[in-house]
Formats: sequence, C-alpha cells, structure tokens
Amino acid sequence: MRECVESGPRRTRVGLSGLALLIALAGCDGSATVSEPEGVTPALTVTTIPVGQREIHHNVIASGTVVPWQDLSIGTEISGLKVVDVPVDEGDEVKAGQVLAQIDQTVVAAQLRHAEAVVKEAEANLKFAQTDSARAQELVAKGNISSQTADDRETKAFAAEARLAMAKAERDQMKARVVASSVVAPDDGYISKRSVLIGDVVAAGRELFRMVRNGRLELNAQVPETDIGLIEEGQQVRVLRDHLGPITGTVRLVGPTVDPTTRLGIVHVALPPDSGLKPGMFARAEILTARAVSVAVPESALVFRNNNAGVFVVTRKDYVELREIMTGGRQDGWVEVVSGLGQGDIIVNTGAGFLHDGDRVLIAAADSAAENSSIRRE
Repeated sequence: MRECVESGPRRTRVGLSGLALLIALAGCDGSATVSEPEGVTPALTVTTIPVGQREIHHNVIASGTVVPWQDLSIGTEISGLKVVDVPVDEGDEVKAGQVLAQIDQTVVAAQLRHAEAVVKEAEANLKFAQTDSARAQELVAKGNISSQTADDRETKAFAAEARLAMAKAERDQMKARVVASSVVAPDDGYISKRSVLIGDVVAAGRELFRMVRNGRLELNAQVPETDIGLIEEGQQVRVLRDHLGPITGTVRLVGPTVDPTTRLGIVHVALPPDSGLKPGMFARAEILTARAVSVAVPESALVFRNNNAGVFVVTRKDYVELREIMTGGRQDGWVEVVSGLGQGDIIVNTGAGFLHDGDRVLIAAADSAAENSSIRRE
C-alpha cells in the first residue's frame, strides 16, 4: 500500500489521506467490494411471517335454491262431498296417518250400509241356490226329475255365487270411500301449503295440501359443467346463508344432465334439519372436492403488480424483494402457493401494498405467536 501511494505526486498523497476509510476498505486494483452505504431510511414499518404449510381445501363454488327433498301433493279420490273439518294449518308438523281434513261421511256411510245389506241378501240367495241344487242332484239319482232341471238349479247356484262376489266388491268399494273421506298424511313431515277450507266441495284429484316429506330440505346447487366432474356423492358442503352462520351439508346426488343452454348441472345437497332455511330461499355453497397440505401465505401478504400475484420477500439487512408467485386454492384468509416460494422464506405480512421492490423496511415485533400457530413447519 505504501508503494502504491508514494508512486504518485505528493499532493495526491495528501488528498488521499482524507479518504483513509475508503483506502482501508478497497485495494489498489479495485478488486474488493465496497459496502453499501449506511443510514438508508426504512420505507415502512411492517410485520413479517415465515412461509409454512397449511391444509387447504379445494372447493367448487355454487349457488341455488332451497327445495323440499320430496314435495308431496295430497288430495282425495272422492268427488262432490263437503269438507267438514280441517285440523291442520300451514307449517304444522304431522305424523304418518294423521287426519289432515275430514270429508262428510253421511252419504258414503249410507252407501256402505246399503252395500252390506246387499251382501247379506246375496249370501242368503246363494245358500238357498246351493241347497236347491244339491236336492236336485238327489232327485235326479232317484229319477224324480230330469237332469236338465238339475242342471238349471246348479246354474242358478253359480249365478248366486257370482252376485255375492259382486255385492262384496261393491261393499269393499264403499268401505274404501269411507276411508278416503278422511284425508291423512302419507308420512311424517310438515304442511307447506293448504288449499282447502271447511265447507269446500272437493273433486277427485284436486290438491288439498302440499307436504315436505320428513321435513327434509336440500339445496339444488347450480354447478358449471367444467366443475361438475369434480363432485361426488357424500362430499362435504359449506352452505352460506344471508344473515345466518354457515351450515354443513352433504352431496346427496349429482344430477345426470347438464342444461345445454346455461351449461349448468344440478347438485342436490342434503341440508341438516336445523338449517333455518325454507323452501324457495337462495343460498350459496362451497363444495369440498379435495384437501391438500401446501405452502400457503396470508391474503394480506399478497400484492398485485401488472395483474400478477406476488409477495415481498425479506432479504439481507431488511431489504425486500418482490417475488412473483402462482396461487391456488383459498381458505379462511390463506392462499395456496403453487410456485414461487419455499418453506422458510420470510415475507411481509402487513404493509406490503405500500412497498416497492428494493425498499428497506423496519420490521415490527410480532404482537402474538398465535398468528403463526396454524402453519406447519418442517
């Protein structure tokens, strides 16, 4: 070093004495690296977080309408008779066999009594015809009457038997009408609609009630054709309701067709009994199609520059570097990172949106260890 300095003019040696610090750090040939200047003011105070792994749920997002699992239409087979009692109203829970409406039985009960009397008469006629036929067979054997006469009496016995069968059928029909005069619930459930009042004259086939069978509801979620292949029966569904907390449902059935106009398929999501939803309501669904443990970062750490997602990675001496990443699924404020980051990288968590590539930052002390408690580290 002495030879290098003394080889120049004396004034050069004097001038260089003021740069003693620089000479001490750099060689004559300039091969040594000059350190970065000290005292750069941090651009921002930020918090950081180490990159780790989380379980990320991959969901298909859908929406649709709440409908009954089975919407039963209840009517009657009787026509022309008056309703005398309607003991249930809309919203009432009912049990299988419970009477929903009572139709006047005066006429059908009288018809049943008449039919029962006809049966008794037919039974008496049959008994007489059978006895007469048997006596005729005995007389034929003794030669007291002709065989033709005996055959006629046997035929009358067969006819009496047929008339009895018809009388019994008519009686059974009247019994069925008496039973049908009481409109009953075919299964457990609740009444969703009532279309009959006391005094109404009913007609066969007319709908009197609508009933949600077993009280079971489901969401008919509309799913794009590009995603419907990812959905299977039994998958868990997170159903989001307006003004209410989310509930958990299950995929009951994936519809076999896709609408050629909308390119949407229907996924039937079974809802729990306490869903708080009603038929006709709108709801959104997140259908869980897969779970994966992946590198993930908080949504607050993401920045978008030129329509690309990125994060600021903390490098030497608290400088930050903008790193472009490819994102995947999202869950509970976390974003899956498909590429661009590795475990152990330190990234800016809060304040990233105000930074630029190459800024120096002041890292604030972590307020709570809970922020990183759900991150897996290797």
